[in-house]
Amino acid sequence: MKILLLLSLFLLSLGMESNFEIQHAKWDDNKIMESLRRIGIEVEASFGENLDTYKLILDIHTQAIVLPGVELKVQGNFKKYDISSNTFEKIENKPSYSGENFYSGTFGKDIFKLGNSETLKNKISFFVANEYQNYLYQYKYAFIGLKSFVNGQESKLNIIEQMKDNDLITNTTWFLNFESDTKGKFVLGLLPHLAYKDKYSENDMYIAKTHSSYIYALKLQEIYYGKTEKYDNRISGDSLHTTIRFDLNTRLIQCTYDFGIILHKKFFEQKIKNKVCKDGMIDTLYKYYYCEKGKININEMENINFVTDIQSDNMTFVLEPKDLFFEHNDLLYFLVIYKVEDYETSPEIDWIVGTPFLKKNLITFNRNDKLIYFYKKTNNENNGNQKKSLQLKYIITISVLSVVFLVSIVVLILYIIKIKPRKKKANELDDDFDYQEKKTKEGDSPLINDDN
Repeated sequence: MKILLLLSLFLLSLGMESNFEIQHAKWDDNKIMESLRRIGIEVEASFGENLDTYKLILDIHTQAIVLPGVELKVQGNFKKYDISSNTFEKIENKPSYSGENFYSGTFGKDIFKLGNSETLKNKISFFVANEYQNYLYQYKYAFIGLKSFVNGQESKLNIIEQMKDNDLITNTTWFLNFESDTKGKFVLGLLPHLAYKDKYSENDMYIAKTHSSYIYALKLQEIYYGKTEKYDNRISGDSLHTTIRFDLNTRLIQCTYDFGIILHKKFFEQKIKNKVCKDGMIDTLYKYYYCEKGKININEMENINFVTDIQSDNMTFVLEPKDLFFEHNDLLYFLVIYKVEDYETSPEIDWIVGTPFLKKNLITFNRNDKLIYFYKKTNNENNGNQKKSLQLKYIITISVLSVVFLVSIVVLILYIIKIKPRKKKANELDDDFDYQEKKTKEGDSPLINDDN
């Protein structure tokens, strides 16, 4: 099945991409964790007859594309979209937005272009919001919705479906390729080994089914802290909740209460007693830790391991200590937070994993097939290094063979230059000897003097 799937995706390898950059909804040096908790992954898209460029936030919680109908004096300074554009077509029958955040505005369609990709042959539908309320971001008037299902029904408004309908992509996959902590590429309609053939291989790709109809969640077998799966280090899928939900709108990882207690006892408790680490609260609900730089060694912390069943085989995704700390003003902030109430009184059905997990493990989502493709980035980098090593070997081999060939040509030329005159001289001597022998036989030997 995997071979057929890969073959179909390879044959239908048409996609598009845009640069992305992480922006914070509101940065506050006195509230670092709050600032890291609410982010937007911003991409560029162009609309209208003149293809005016807008910066839009990728969002898996909403289904449509939304542009601002008013000027926004917030981070990013999103400009107003003008519905009087000659190419904008208003659609009177505005689709329902039931079950999602609400706003008022205009619905219509216009020419569209994502990043440096091809301009749409047909126009794309979107909302122009004059008023919008959202519980997460004060500036979320401009975004690209990636939500696939609304109230159990497939959405036709998200960018994935509209790109496919316009024949700009041929399969409904997308992924984020991080090039740094805050920048990278948003790729739509391609798998990583097709988009970046020099870096990734289909041999490093693993396929998992999503958790129910929500394609941005995955059920795990267990999650454990440390090098071994000791009982007091782990959260088992048989007894507690180990569903992880992927979220583009945070640079943090929210774990369950039970795992938070494990982290507290195993690493932070003694350091808090020694006054080199402290704890803090977000919205009076979530606990976090921060430590003085230079007074702790983060490598003393163990890895956090996520174990899942992929293709009938256990696979472990690892977050190392270096992935879990954010440095700011000589402080190290631990990026894992947990709710202070026990799961029995406040049920937490899953983890929420943000950009640290997405950056560490290259993950591709397939909307239509409800599948998730994993590429272990460490393996891919090694694979890329191996490819570079092989390429270097090929170059060296070809260079050596070229030198050998050139030397052979030079030797051959020298041989021809030096040997040919010798052969000519030898042939002349042979001719002279034959002539003398002939004269001797005729009695006209050059050795006899007729005058004597």
